[in-house]
Amino acid sequence: MTTTGAGRLESLVAVVTGGASGIGRATAEAMAREGALVVVADRDAAGAAGVAAGICQEGGLARPVPVDIADESSVIAMVEQVVGACGTVDVLVNSAAITDRAHQARDTTVVDIDLDHWNRTLAVDLSGTMLVCKHVVPLMVAQGSGSIVNVSSNSSLGGDVGLSGYAAAKAGVNSLTRSIATAFGKSGIRANTVSPAAIEGPTFAASLPLPLIEAMRANCLLPYLGAPADVAAAIVFLASDEARFVTGQLLCVDGGLLSSLPHVADLRRMGLASAVPEGTADPPRG
Repeated sequence: MTTTGAGRLESLVAVVTGGASGIGRATAEAMAREGALVVVADRDAAGAAGVAAGICQEGGLARPVPVDIADESSVIAMVEQVVGACGTVDVLVNSAAITDRAHQARDTTVVDIDLDHWNRTLAVDLSGTMLVCKHVVPLMVAQGSGSIVNVSSNSSLGGDVGLSGYAAAKAGVNSLTRSIATAFGKSGIRANTVSPAAIEGPTFAASLPLPLIEAMRANCLLPYLGAPADVAAAIVFLASDEARFVTGQLLCVDGGLLSSLPHVADLRRMGLASAVPEGTADPPRG
């Protein structure tokens, strides 16, 4: 984990919510490699402790802090603990969200979704992100600098046959990020969003049916799907001074998924190079 020379986040305090697993864990580890003191904040206290211990064993700096981002009192306690131990927060990454497959399976269409299920999704995925920002932004304003990166999803940018609550929550995160960037940019705070597509985390293959995985691969413009480390790399860039003039932006980390027309994967499956095959003539007129 130890790097030669100063890292891009050297001596900065970075809080990563959802840091015990997936994209959050990869981000915490990547930021530690870049010299940050990383606060691994997660509802899974044991998982956060394990990630922090692993970072320290590799020569990085990290400490775990438990937090339930849907509970404002828990968020306040987390921020107070960070300030007491580290002094401030220079970088905030909001990666925490409900990714439990059983929960997402109940996130159906607007007609079928249960209201309590809808409210729980928004409480964590949207309101939780807002609450952490609410209590960290004043620290950044006081010091005149800070970088916030919120993790969204391509589900926020297009409709699906399900995941109505998740999509709405992540669309809210996109707008929330722009609001923060606008309101606090003159105070030296940057706020950006990363929007991943399907990411091959540790449980990816076991959690999804093979035909769906194959469809995801077919619709990706690259010959592979992304890994948590790919998203973490984009987050580190946005958090660092390399992105000092980047704010209010949404960066899709999706292998080009949203850059092509929807029928491209079908064209490839049919062995066609174009939607208008060679030799096709216009019909006669008149």
